[in-house]
This record gives sequence, structure tokens and C-alpha cells, in this order.
Amino acid sequence: MFYSKKIIIFLSGSLLATLLLVVLVIIPLLKNINDIFEDILESKRDLASFKNEASKAEAFDEDYNNLQITPEKIDQYLVQESAPIELIKFFEDTAKDTGLLIDISSAPVPQKASDPWGAIGFSVELIGDFASSMKFLEKIENSHYFIETHSFSAKLITQKDVSYKRYQEFLVGQIVTIIEFKAYTKQ
Repeated sequence: MFYSKKIIIFLSGSLLATLLLVVLVIIPLLKNINDIFEDILESKRDLASFKNEASKAEAFDEDYNNLQITPEKIDQYLVQESAPIELIKFFEDTAKDTGLLIDISSAPVPQKASDPWGAIGFSVELIGDFASSMKFLEKIENSHYFIETHSFSAKLITQKDVSYKRYQEFLVGQIVTIIEFKAYTKQ
């Protein structure tokens, strides 16, 4: 019995020492390891974020270098004043692509003192549906030419309009859209 008390005391002491070791040493050590692991994960996230920002900055720098406008590029975007054939063909092709009939004529264009180049004016009459006219306008405004939309009007073709010679071949309910453009020209 004496040995069993010694064994119980020894086991109790060992259990208490082990418990104290776990509470005082191992748990703080595991907590410290967990904190270090969280710091490593946060560092990895920050690194990934920095890499992403660096790639965005490189892409922006590349785009910026590609977008730099040189006099040669500007010259490509301006219309030849004496023969704006390319621009007129562009208007006609765009109208055809959007399913519109087109009539192009010259139009007076107000010159501003702040205009960096000379300009010529075009009045473009489109006949078709309104959605196609808007597609036409969007394609023109997003083209590579330096063009400014000066005025825009749309009118529904009525039975009265069809009686005029000009609109006889068109259907009642179609839209006549008149857009005036200011196209900048080469000096």
C-alpha cells in the first residue's frame, strides 16, 4: 500500500507537472506559432497585392507609351480639307453597315478661337430606324478621326412627308436623322 500511495503521488505530481508544462510553455508557444503563421499569410497577401499593383502600373505605363500622340499620329486623324474623300467614304460605309440610307452635304461650321486646327462641316441625313442612327453616331464618334458632333435632330416620316418627292421611296414610320459634324482638317 505504501508503494501505491507513492505511485499515486508520483503520478499526480507528474500529471500536475505535465499540465503546468502544457499551460505555461506549450500553449503560449502554439499561440506564438499561430501568430507567426497569420503574419506570414498577411505578408503573402500583401505581396500578391503589390505584384498586382505593379503589373497594373506596368500595363498603364505601356498603354501610356502607346497613347503618346506624335505629330505623325495627329496628321493621320485629321481630314484633308481639299478632298475629304476618306471621311465621306467612312460615313457611307458606316451607314451601310448599320442599315441606313445616307445623304451627305457640306454645312457651315462655326470656328472658335480655341480650335487648334481648321475645320469643315458636314450635314449627314440618315433614314432608317433610330437605333441604327444611334449606332452610326457611336461609330463615328469612336472613329480615329477628330470629329465633333455639332447638332443632332430626328424626325418621324409621316404620311404627309411621303407625299413630298424627296421622301416618296421611304416608309411611313421610318426616322430621318440629321447630324451635323465638324471635322478638323490638316493645315
